[in-house]
Order: sequence, then structure tokens, then C-alpha cells
Amino acid sequence: MIRAYKNFRKDFKVGGLTLINFVNLNDDEKKLVLNWRNHKDVRSQMLANHVITKTEHAGFVEKLKQSLDHFCWLVEKDKKFIAVVALHDVDFKNKHCYFGAYTDPHSKNIGIGFLLFQTIIKLAFDVFKLHSLRGSTFATNPILYIHKKLGFKEVGKYSEYTLRNGKWLDVVITEIINNND
Repeated sequence: MIRAYKNFRKDFKVGGLTLINFVNLNDDEKKLVLNWRNHKDVRSQMLANHVITKTEHAGFVEKLKQSLDHFCWLVEKDKKFIAVVALHDVDFKNKHCYFGAYTDPHSKNIGIGFLLFQTIIKLAFDVFKLHSLRGSTFATNPILYIHKKLGFKEVGKYSEYTLRNGKWLDVVITEIINNND
């Protein structure tokens, strides 16, 4: 089974995109990911929204090398880095996981969100062979429209989950089932 985990640390071609596993990133790519993750527009949509230090980021990437349930990729399209996608809390026995994604905060690529979520679904269902995929998203995040358009169903909500700038924010849980497995 450990050999299977190593296969998931490879880089993948999915839906016309190249997914470069974080454990395979060079120093410049790691720095790029850290800068994106710390951008205020990206952090504002993250459940954990603190500024990440270089040391913390390096430690995170090192832990990914041993992780059996967390996988992250830098996404490349047409030789340009466009986003990050992740599958986390992967439960291979029960065949489900959560996902995460964010785009290059300096780019205004319209339609990238839809493409990313299609890619995440293919990754989870076709590569990882999972049965269900779940997301946790702030109820105010317009990306929920894409979830619904791709067939995700709202299956739950955490009311007043996070306090931001003096306001409580709800988190919506969405899920899509792989009916082909």
C-alpha cells in the first residue's frame, strides 16, 4: 500500500493541465506558492487565514513527503502556473476526501475555477479512485456557484464557524458522489 502512496506523489497530466506535486517543487516554485497563499485575497477565503512563514511552509512541504492523506499540486497550463489544488483528509478505506484550491491571485483568468474543479473531480475519481469528494467553503464565497453547476450538493452547514473582522461566517459543506465507481 505504501507504494500506492508514492504514486500519488508523482506529477500528473489531468484535463490538459500539468499538476506538479508540492514534494517535487523547486525552490522558486515553493516561494511562488507561499506568496500566493499569503496574498490577502487568497487568505480571505481560507479557514486558517494567518500569514505563513517560510519555515512553516518548508515544514508543511516536508510533512507532505510522509503524509498518507494530504496531497497538493501546483497547476500549470500552457507553461504558466495558474493555481494550486489539494486533496486532504483522504480516506482510502472509505474512499472519500476533502479538496482545496486557489488561483494565482495576480491573474484574472476567467473560467479557471470551473476548469480547476473539473480537474479536482477527475483527480479524485479517476486517479485516486474515490467514491465521494467534499468541500468546505464560506457561505459568502461566489465559487459555490461553480460547485453547484458541476453537480456538488450542499450537504451541511456550520453556522457561525469563524469570526472574521467582528463578523461570524458560516461554512457550507458540499459533496459530489462518483456514480461510476
